[in-house]
Amino acid sequence: MVEIIDNFLKEDDFNLIKKIFFSEQVNWFYSKNISEDIKEKDFGHNFLCHMIYKDNQIKSKYSQSVQPILDKLNPKALIRIKVNMYLNQGKYITHRPHQDLPFKHKTALYYLNTNNGHTIIGEEKINSVENRIILFDGSIEHSSTNCTDAHRRLNINFNYF
Repeated sequence: MVEIIDNFLKEDDFNLIKKIFFSEQVNWFYSKNISEDIKEKDFGHNFLCHMIYKDNQIKSKYSQSVQPILDKLNPKALIRIKVNMYLNQGKYITHRPHQDLPFKHKTALYYLNTNNGHTIIGEEKINSVENRIILFDGSIEHSSTNCTDAHRRLNINFNYF
């Protein structure tokens, strides 16, 4: 089951988070695969990532920026928080299905901009709409896409209990 919540944060909180991650100050790191079964020759399944929290450690100086989201999610324990950037590659690409992690846990995807990209969970295709969050079990296979009507598509991925 997927829960979709629009206008998740107050406008001021949303605008601050968006301003930070759309700035040129954030370091982005290349990831060649959306999922483990992607082959080196499978172009277009890559993305950029900014890790905020992983391995029980804060990894980013921007970690406080996501606190308004965490306050509303109220997790018992964090597993990982990362910001994903999917670049416009001149054509629409649906990435292969993947699990965030291979065990039952909560996933929240928070969209930072509106574009024609999607998250696909089963038969449900969820539009990328700024200040929208979707909640689901991250062990369920799902797919991401890039976008073709903006330079980039950004979302923040929270994995937690």
